[in-house]
Amino acid sequence: MRQLILNSTTQQLVPAKDGDTLSWNGLSGSAEILAVAELAQASDNLIVVITADSSATERWTNGINFFAGNTGEDEDTLAVLRFPDWETLPYDVFSPHQDIISERLASLSQLQGKVKGVLTVPISTIMQKVAPTSYLGGACFNLACGQTFDVAEQRLILESAGYQSADMVVERGQYAVRGALVDIFPMGSDLPVRIDLLDDEIDTLRTFDPETQRTVEQIKALNLLPAKEFPFDDAAIARFRDRWHTTFNVDVRRCSVYQDVSSYIAPNGVEYYLPLFFEKLDSLFDYLPQDAIFVLEAGAMAAADTYLTEVEGRYESLRYDIQPYIWQHKSYAKTLTEVSAYFLTNQTLSMLLSLQARLCPTCTLMHDLPNPVTHYNNFYSAVRDLCCLLPSLPGAEKCLMSCCAKAQFKP
Repeated sequence: MRQLILNSTTQQLVPAKDGDTLSWNGLSGSAEILAVAELAQASDNLIVVITADSSATERWTNGINFFAGNTGEDEDTLAVLRFPDWETLPYDVFSPHQDIISERLASLSQLQGKVKGVLTVPISTIMQKVAPTSYLGGACFNLACGQTFDVAEQRLILESAGYQSADMVVERGQYAVRGALVDIFPMGSDLPVRIDLLDDEIDTLRTFDPETQRTVEQIKALNLLPAKEFPFDDAAIARFRDRWHTTFNVDVRRCSVYQDVSSYIAPNGVEYYLPLFFEKLDSLFDYLPQDAIFVLEAGAMAAADTYLTEVEGRYESLRYDIQPYIWQHKSYAKTLTEVSAYFLTNQTLSMLLSLQARLCPTCTLMHDLPNPVTHYNNFYSAVRDLCCLLPSLPGAEKCLMSCCAKAQFKP
């Protein structure tokens, strides 16, 4: 990718040592995304972009893919990962969509390897604690052609990993058994996989379209991620029950969450009971390499403060219910002080970049003047820096270029 903004060497653009903060100023509109995309191309470190909210994360992800030339058809020129928010309210009785869980698990799995590229994540999401790094390593399992495959045994393995039995797989986290055919829709995968058995061995592995059921391509091996962000085997359920008794002083016979988990049913909203499934939780910071470069979007820390205020407000409004079964956010989320400490003092976080973007004013084409782009000229003369002109409509680009030519202004 040709450098349009960053003309200096990478060493001059990032903080010199751990705990330092460097500010980038004068980046307007999408120029901040282009600058980070160029930095990611030139750097061997993982760039972690921490945004103020989920919509900003989506904007950064799409923007970096665009500027990096990632089309989705061929192999991407730059790895761009996204760790999305659950998109549920704290203490909610709704579980995140399976596609969200799938993307989160896929990102965590890739982060455990050597990653060069960009990771985007909202500030509220990076504050939430996640499953320990050891969980994915022990919960993943591989299948390959020629491997022995016992259907009854594999059913138990899939269900302990959180996969649900279905007549036909239509979403991630499901599996279906029909005679010598076993369909699995793996988490983190775009397509489900059909396992064709020959006696007790895997004969072929094929991805297929879930709507048409037609084969897309044959594969040699399959790496299966767990279907949930927590274990759901006998040991995990026993740990859940034990920790429930030590956490809540309630009659479990009247608690639907406890009864469902004890019956091997994952109830809606069980993700907010994550601390009961593990001895201790990690944070996303524990999955990141020690030499990661952190890009903190303007307004992100203020958004973190707002998030914690909302969580505390929901806790206060629910704690006096007859059956609250909730605890303060400190059990599953980091405080603002803890997050700030990572940026300022923690040696595992090498660098921090603070982007302070400045938006260009809306400039109108004045067709009745000799110079139709007077507003553009005035703005450029004032800033004397690289500007990005974004026409509001596809056809407006030709009109803009025509007016610029008339005024002898070459964008």
